[in-house]
Amino acid sequence: MVRKIVFFCFGPVIKYHYKRFGVEILKQNGFEVWFYDFSPIVSPSIHKGAVYIDKPTSEDYFQFFEEKKAIQAIHELDSECFVVVTGYYQEETFEIYRALSRANIPYAAWSVSVDATGMGGQGESSLWKFFFKFKRFNLKKLKRLLYKPILAPVFGIRSPDACMLSGEKSLEFNGPVTRIGEKTELIWAHTPDYDTYLTNLHKKEAEENIALWIEPSGPMFPWDEFLPHMNPVWTVEQYYPSLCRFFDYVEKELGLKVIIAAHPKSNHADDRPEYFGKRQAIPNQILPLIKKS
Repeated sequence: MVRKIVFFCFGPVIKYHYKRFGVEILKQNGFEVWFYDFSPIVSPSIHKGAVYIDKPTSEDYFQFFEEKKAIQAIHELDSECFVVVTGYYQEETFEIYRALSRANIPYAAWSVSVDATGMGGQGESSLWKFFFKFKRFNLKKLKRLLYKPILAPVFGIRSPDACMLSGEKSLEFNGPVTRIGEKTELIWAHTPDYDTYLTNLHKKEAEENIALWIEPSGPMFPWDEFLPHMNPVWTVEQYYPSLCRFFDYVEKELGLKVIIAAHPKSNHADDRPEYFGKRQAIPNQILPLIKKS
């Protein structure tokens, strides 16, 4: 009987993830919930370079800095555990997946988000993609090719027992990456954003004459840029002056002031940062601000 849910995280964990993964609801239903943070091993660059907003300090949060200790912890999980993996199989996560497969503990893949660029390999035909891969072939790419999800069974990596999805597109794009097998149970869910939408659905907000900019991840508070095989697109010096020129244009043309709905992972030193031209940046209020705009 499952009594403990253990989340395997390959990126840094913040307190927002407790809400995102429904920890309170799981605990109310009698489950013990743990978080295993493997980011120092899997994504050392993001672990060292990301700006932390509200890092967990509770006793149910465990961070691993050594691969040997991480694997040992996985093997020590017992039959009452169920694991939820919140990342993907790749070279950097191979040892974690192999240890989980050998431990023979049931696990689910969390795959409710959809990457618009086609995380599951959408686009050209397989023959055409193979041609371009062969044309640009080198030893480094050979190593990465060996850790492609399609070859996972060769190394004894088993498919998830369940996969949480949020619609047909999440299955179409993410299915190959999460290695959905014939016996994998598909659990149809939705992204945490929809929960937030439902929470705020009937709340009234007085309309204001504002133009709202929803802040994406940016160079001031890099996270995704530190992920393996990702490179920063903008520098701070390029990004923010360009952005402010756009805000100036919007304010002049529309006669409205621009308000920034801060990204959940940003950590602005004050509510009117210099790099936004001293425009107000408001955290944790995206939906209310949308209603006001």
